[in-house]
Amino acid sequence: MFQNLNVKNIEKTIEMAALLHRYHQQQLNETERQKLTEWLEASPENRAQFKRVLRELKGEHRFIGSKYDLRVEVALDRVKGKLNKSAGLSYKRYLPYAAAIVLIILSTIIYQTNYGAVEILTAKAETKKLYLADGTQVVLEPDSKLSYHRSFGKSDRSVTLEGGAYFRVAKNQRHPFSVSGKTVKVDVLGTSFRLKNYAGDEEATVQVTSGKVRVEATQRPASTAVLEYGEELVYDKHEKLKTKKYDKKEIAKIDAGIRVYEGESLKRLIRDLERSYGVQINCAQELQERLFFGDLDTRGRLSFFLDKLAMTVHATWKKTGDNQYSIQQIK
Repeated sequence: MFQNLNVKNIEKTIEMAALLHRYHQQQLNETERQKLTEWLEASPENRAQFKRVLRELKGEHRFIGSKYDLRVEVALDRVKGKLNKSAGLSYKRYLPYAAAIVLIILSTIIYQTNYGAVEILTAKAETKKLYLADGTQVVLEPDSKLSYHRSFGKSDRSVTLEGGAYFRVAKNQRHPFSVSGKTVKVDVLGTSFRLKNYAGDEEATVQVTSGKVRVEATQRPASTAVLEYGEELVYDKHEKLKTKKYDKKEIAKIDAGIRVYEGESLKRLIRDLERSYGVQINCAQELQERLFFGDLDTRGRLSFFLDKLAMTVHATWKKTGDNQYSIQQIK
């Protein structure tokens, strides 16, 4: 989308996004209608993009505006990082049109740099499902970034992940699929697995729900492991590899996008909750190392899970402000 990455082109893209939003809301005046017509007639790519945006807008009504605003800011702040520090990019005035902006900037191709890279971003409390060129399905988890070369799928099937994602990899014996994270790399031929490798976390986790994968600790290349169906590998900052096995019921839950915790500390669990729901949770110090055994389906209400969590660890919780919560031990 950004063949020449500069402020002028980015501003133009955002301006057109706002125009498409007004079209969808049936709010165009004659001048704007003429501008949209000229843009559509300029290229087949513009017309294809127009159809995609209108199609996807129909499914975006379930999100609130503040989440759109956050998605836009995340995307544009990263774009600005590729530009000259002094370059001015005034996009705040377009935030009321965030629905269309997000679909253009955070859709199948978020932005393409001069180096041919494609990056797809999610904000906190946002999950995005997408299909790569080879047919691989990816569910990108909150506060994450997936990047790959524009030529992905032709001779190379390598992607880079910052954060978390679930992959259902299309089979291709000639071209293995690989995911590089901050501390681990996963190589597969055709399988389904979840990789969690956030920069701020102490551990990286790989869970396999079908097939087989090879995991390499990139900060210590000599350390590798092969995981099969139902196995999980945890690689911590002390460069230790730990594996464990899940039963069929647990694997079915993971495959459906449900988080399964088998003795996870509250400190790490709360980090997942904050990303998944876009909230801040203050947990009493004496509770942070308590272990939790149970499931988390982020499609459910946060309050429902907090009730379950509090009962499990003998605690109480309350809402302390907008998107702010606290968990305290029962005295």
